[in-house]
Amino acid sequence: GGTGFRRGELCALRWNDLDVVNGVLTVARSIAQLDGESWEQDTKTHQHRRIALDPDTVALLTGHRQRYMDLCAGLGFELPADGFM
Repeated sequence: GGTGFRRGELCALRWNDLDVVNGVLTVARSIAQLDGESWEQDTKTHQHRRIALDPDTVALLTGHRQRYMDLCAGLGFELPADGFM
């Protein structure tokens, strides 16, 4: 069951992976780590997956992003569209 997300895939999610209009999250990359070094890479299966999100989850993520944007603005910079979730 579940979405089948791997930990590295969750860590690699970026805001531009979220389509709030259609309620879809695209999983396209993963974060790998070894000996204290980390890097972005393709997913383990080398496939991009699209996960349908319910309206409550989209609202939760949208609210989280707005709080993050407000915090960034208060610190004098803008949240990049491809910033990590």
